Amino acid sequence: WVLAYTGGFLVTAGPMLWYIAGHWAEYSLRADQVSLFVDVAKSGKPLLGELWGTTLKHLLMFNFRGDFNARHNLHFYPHVDLISACALALCVPMLLGQAWRDSRARFLLLWAGAMLCAGIFTLPIEAPQGHRTVLAAPALALALGLCLPPLLRPWRERLGGRWPQAFQALGLCFLLGAVAFNAYELLKLWP
Repeated sequence: WVLAYTGGFLVTAGPMLWYIAGHWAEYSLRADQVSLFVDVAKSGKPLLGELWGTTLKHLLMFNFRGDFNARHNLHFYPHVDLISACALALCVPMLLGQAWRDSRARFLLLWAGAMLCAGIFTLPIEAPQGHRTVLAAPALALALGLCLPPLLRPWRERLGGRWPQAFQALGLCFLLGAVAFNAYELLKLWP
């Protein structure tokens, strides 16, 4: 598994690391321009207050408001749709409660936290930024997959172990709608 994780890291982070190694001056200049820590050092504002503000902006982005900067994401579209956000509101406390016992829960919490840091540690006026936090979305999806089955088990038992056809049709419509929305976003709105 160590080789698999290392390979996955190199495939996903390799191009950025290659760019940083070859263009250190440009990367360092841009990193200083958007860094919360550099901004706090120059302005004299309290670090904890600025961190708290950017964290709240990112939480609001994922669930309700979306990224305000259309260069980074669709303007004011949330990263998590309303249905998933409602389910996630149930799953996050469950994940936090399981973190001490379940390594999968710990992994998902660490993953989401690490991916959000790229946006949280940027300038407050630029937060939230979807392109810096989009890698948290798979962790949220896996959190739903981990937590929803135990939450839905009582309903499944009441229904005799099977979902009614209407629920299956609704799930299929939801899946097709998500695919259609993403296709519209990528092929029509972004170009």
